[in-house]
Amino acid sequence: AFKKPNVCDLKTFCFRDPVTKKVAPVTSKKVKYFKTVSNQVTKGATTKYDKLLKIYEYVAENFYYDNVAFATSSKQYVDPYRNLYNMRNKKKSANSEGGKVATTCVGYSAAIAALARAQGIPTRIVNGHHISLNGTEYNNWSTEKNITKLDHWWAECYVDGRWITVDATPGNSNKWDRNTNTWTYTGLTNYIYFDPTPEQLATSHMLLEVKGV
Repeated sequence: AFKKPNVCDLKTFCFRDPVTKKVAPVTSKKVKYFKTVSNQVTKGATTKYDKLLKIYEYVAENFYYDNVAFATSSKQYVDPYRNLYNMRNKKKSANSEGGKVATTCVGYSAAIAALARAQGIPTRIVNGHHISLNGTEYNNWSTEKNITKLDHWWAECYVDGRWITVDATPGNSNKWDRNTNTWTYTGLTNYIYFDPTPEQLATSHMLLEVKGV
């Protein structure tokens, strides 16, 4: 379960163009590309856990967060093939230029899923609620106003006999402001949401739905 390398079970939301609403096919060429990239990213790692860590580092280091797309719920380019290809080949598109690619949490999760499944690691995408900012400070579960609001997506991967959380989105502070075309790069800043304990995760994340089969 949750192992399909063509990620066809996640196709309707991972490969949907945000403008045309058309769902792109997941061809054998794309599956082969995921495998090629994943092999390069995980080179040197011997266990699936270590491979997954390298995948987390790669996604968290290289992608940029599109705040405008999230805030407006529009133009969220999340297709993992298009995002990985444009980044690695420095293609210009609606959300990329010069090797920089912006997406939202769904896009981060889709890239994790595509690269992890290419290594035979069962991966599912989940969504739920993430604690919000209150000014410059984060709320807690007693001050959060709407704890059932669906506003975040992340990945769960099965290694060493257990499902672990892999949420690369907060692993950097890379930002893209599409209104000014300003790219801010920090690179990988933390490992807080790579395999956090259930107690750590519960301070900020509430799971609502599991996607994939």
